[in-house]
Amino acid sequence: MIWAKNFGPNTYTYIVLPHFTFLLCRYILYLEGAMSALAASSATPSAAQALSLFRSLLRAAREFPDYNIREYTKLRTTDAFRHNATLSDPNSISTAFAHGKSQLAVVKRQAVVYSLYAPPLRNVMELQQTPF
Repeated sequence: MIWAKNFGPNTYTYIVLPHFTFLLCRYILYLEGAMSALAASSATPSAAQALSLFRSLLRAAREFPDYNIREYTKLRTTDAFRHNATLSDPNSISTAFAHGKSQLAVVKRQAVVYSLYAPPLRNVMELQQTPF
């Protein structure tokens, strides 16, 4: 991966970064974004907001053209919400809600990417079943 840094007018320095360093930089930027989102939503979300997030995640999961990814996203969503249903600390609830909102953004982005490279054939699970 090549990274360019502008040190002045018409002056760029190109640095070759190993792949793990590039991923580390992306992870740090992700954490900074997550922390700013967490700071912005410091108030405890209501039950209606949590339900809206759950429905939005399930709606976004329907956009995947691939059966396996679609079902995995639905399963992961329901499992995460069941796991977090017992949270009682306002800070942990806010953190889980912020994480869910960031995951919604990821699901929406990935659904677009997967739709660009949709498989030409449908999965066998999606075919119409004919009785014998």
